[in-house]
Amino acid sequence: ISACLVGSEMCIRDSRINIPQLLPSESIAGYVERYHWLSCNTSKRATLRTLFDAPIRTVHPFTPFRVAQFGRYIGVSKAELLHSHTAYPLFAYFTDGDTRKRMEQRLLNSSRTNSTAVGGLIHTPEIAAKPFYCSQCITNDISKFGINRRLVIHQLPGFTACAKHALLLQNLDDKQEQPSPGLTSDITISKLAEDLIRITRARGWLDDVQQRYWWKLQTMQMATSGQHIRYHAIEEAFYHYWRQEKSSELAGLLSETLRLLPQILHGSTSRLRHPIKHLLICGWLFNLSLIHI
Repeated sequence: ISACLVGSEMCIRDSRINIPQLLPSESIAGYVERYHWLSCNTSKRATLRTLFDAPIRTVHPFTPFRVAQFGRYIGVSKAELLHSHTAYPLFAYFTDGDTRKRMEQRLLNSSRTNSTAVGGLIHTPEIAAKPFYCSQCITNDISKFGINRRLVIHQLPGFTACAKHALLLQNLDDKQEQPSPGLTSDITISKLAEDLIRITRARGWLDDVQQRYWWKLQTMQMATSGQHIRYHAIEEAFYHYWRQEKSSELAGLLSETLRLLPQILHGSTSRLRHPIKHLLICGWLFNLSLIHI
């Protein structure tokens, strides 16, 4: 066995001894970086081939491919990886069963080797190389685990605040040493995402989210039984609900979500949309109580 010492940890080259443990809610991309550092491999591609059993070039920060092969190597089940270490639950909750199954199989077994996202979201290798983090989460992780995690929930576009510590997320390019408080609406959306992940673990999926939207709009007298919506009333109520301070990114997503709402309700567009749009709709319709969807 060829070994070297990095920091306080012994790293093993070309051996499966002492494979590091995948930490709770750690992104697969973050684990790969940590594994590569400990492996003493000089080639990142060699590390990726070892972990994914394919000539992978990049690892998507929240919806990576070849999850099944990765799980076999590190000894973690496919279900655990999908539900706790990727953004799969956030996408899957708002899709129908057939779409969900296709997405699951693509994440588990796709032979793609680039970082094109599932669900229409694209992360370039340049963006993926600059992960987002919460400074307080890092402090807590080092105290608890001796290392810091790259949390998958912090890597999604549109999520700009840590739900737990209410701090603005940072990346390696940030010049500001002290973290800033997150904005109210951005913190709310991050909390909704974490709530939804817990709900999917407890009760699984829904296949009729679209119908539940219609039912709620009808009870609010913003839609008729003939499935006609009162768009101007919806627009006024939607913007009023999300009136609290927010980032410019979230403000843009609000207008885009409202523009797409009629298409989502009538099924004339793919329901595999950025989950933050559905969270904005659900947060408003169900007053942040996703358990009642």
